[in-house]
Amino acid sequence: MKKRFILLTLFLFCSSVFAQDLTYPGDPFATNSKPPLQAKKLVDEFGAGLLGGLLAGVVGFTAGFLIDGKRETTLTAIQILYPVGAGIGASVVGNSGNEKGSFLSTLGFSVLFSGLTYLAYPLIPEKSRTYLYIFSAPLGAVIGHNLTRSYDDPIDNALLQLHSGRFSLHVPVAKLTLSPSNKLVPQWHLLHWQF
Repeated sequence: MKKRFILLTLFLFCSSVFAQDLTYPGDPFATNSKPPLQAKKLVDEFGAGLLGGLLAGVVGFTAGFLIDGKRETTLTAIQILYPVGAGIGASVVGNSGNEKGSFLSTLGFSVLFSGLTYLAYPLIPEKSRTYLYIFSAPLGAVIGHNLTRSYDDPIDNALLQLHSGRFSLHVPVAKLTLSPSNKLVPQWHLLHWQF
């Protein structure tokens, strides 16, 4: 049983390693370029970050109220959860379609922007503080996501994967062809099954 497990692990590792060099001619995923920026997607990411932050703020308000009902506790809970919700909202919309981005970068920039805004409170007019704080976390989340975005490759390099709620199996296969100099030349392809 132990030998079978080791062989299966080795097979999965090798299939992943050998499949990394397989690309298709004209495949947009073959280049490591970023997808083009789209104004609608940026606005959607910002809106989702704003909505996610506001929902997390409601959760923070409720949690702070239930803990001890003090104003300071409630504001602290809102200020902690708001950038987390903004990062989650922007990441969910940003990773839709054919793009993906780093969740940690999205969340990190959301927290960074809201933290910098909070530190700059003494420099900001009192009437503008709340609005600036509300908009800073989604803005940071959008920037963090778009710094790390890339094409979402639906054909991953792993042999077995779960993508969009479906299992996929990828098997590298060599097709041997005869070259003009009568030599056998392997052409690698990935066989792909979804179930």
